Amino acid sequence: MKKILVLFMISLFTLSLAACKSDDDIEEPLDCGTNQTEENGQCVDIVEDEPLTIAEALLTDDLTYVEVKAIVIGYDAGKRHVIIEDIDGNASIQLFNSTGYPFVNVGDEVLVSGYRTYDRSTNRLDPETLEILSSGNPTSKDNPTVIDYEDLNDWTIENRTNEDILFGWYTFTNVPILSKSDTYTYIDDSYEDEPDGRGLKIAVKDTSFVSPDNLIEGATYTITALLYGSSDDFIDESLDGTVLRLSIISEDDIELFGDESIVDLDVRSTYIVGETEPTWIDFLSLVDPVDGEVVITEAMITEDVDMSAAGNYTLTINFTNSQGFVNTKSFEVNVVAQGSSVTEALDAEVGSEMLVEGVVIGY
Repeated sequence: MKKILVLFMISLFTLSLAACKSDDDIEEPLDCGTNQTEENGQCVDIVEDEPLTIAEALLTDDLTYVEVKAIVIGYDAGKRHVIIEDIDGNASIQLFNSTGYPFVNVGDEVLVSGYRTYDRSTNRLDPETLEILSSGNPTSKDNPTVIDYEDLNDWTIENRTNEDILFGWYTFTNVPILSKSDTYTYIDDSYEDEPDGRGLKIAVKDTSFVSPDNLIEGATYTITALLYGSSDDFIDESLDGTVLRLSIISEDDIELFGDESIVDLDVRSTYIVGETEPTWIDFLSLVDPVDGEVVITEAMITEDVDMSAAGNYTLTINFTNSQGFVNTKSFEVNVVAQGSSVTEALDAEVGSEMLVEGVVIGY
């Protein structure tokens, strides 16, 4: 009985102390910021995992869920295949989405989350989310690998099993369009030089962002393009004629290589106000290095000559040859109020064309 009474008195004393505790002694929860949490009675910043670089993502296993931050460097038509690279340009990977990403542009910095996959020699990321962080960033497009046509065949054969050549920018100089199919416009057919035809072909695909429709078979170009994938697993040498696929991003990345036509105007270029304007087409001739002698038509001539007013005018010939090379040649036509004097003619440089007025004093 005494033991029970003692325990009761201790409990009553403890309750009395608790009742006497002031409000100041009660600890309030910490009011931490939105990006903070309470830890051991202090507010600490929440540390989020940093996105991976592409180089780091490439070290993960197939079907690993990753988040990467990188720069868009190019795409195909519809932007279904989009290539992104690390900010330092040392690693790149292909994004694929069947509906495409019409809102992305070259130079966009993006945050991408999705599963790391591998398909047909292609390191790929199948995105679940894609967010644009900034735009206008520099890319490797500004510093492409340059390969001249003389070296292209050897380069293709040497890289038959080198998947590192994918997802990069290349400038192919002086390359002829060797052939065209419904799908591809070929600039290299090196597979024909390999045993059993087991080599690579390089071509601008019909799904290039800029269509290759205007690339003319037999013509020679310098082309800057993104190598964004292959038709098959090109490191598998048992496959015939695998095609490395190119996408051209801008019309400015295509330059037709050719020689200009020779255009002559066989009539004087200086006239006095009131003279009859010549029929220019009768005095023009054109010889093209591809098409030979060309008959000039009125549709090829533009001019603004006004024989009723003194001034400097321009006569222009526009001609596009059978390979698509554009020729433009302009001639200056001068209309003067009166001819130069004999004294002015004597002071002019030898070879100058002048219209001189004077009096005949003998012959």
